[in-house]
Amino acid sequence: MAMTLRGVVLIGANLFAIVVCGGLGGIAGYGLIHTLDLSGVVGALVAAFAAMLVAAFAWAAGSALLQTISRFL
Repeated sequence: MAMTLRGVVLIGANLFAIVVCGGLGGIAGYGLIHTLDLSGVVGALVAAFAAMLVAAFAWAAGSALLQTISRFL
């Protein structure tokens, strides 16, 4: 079964959004452990938890924004 151009673009856009949200989460996690001066296993766990939260919220915010914008188009 061949993919349409729309399907390829949607997959590419989703992959790009995943990378961007993950990057934002990673930066936030690193900033948090740097601010709290944590290191080792505790720092890694705190950074991973914070990164996942920020990435999930960024994904949800982006999804809500796109849904809102699509209502006006």
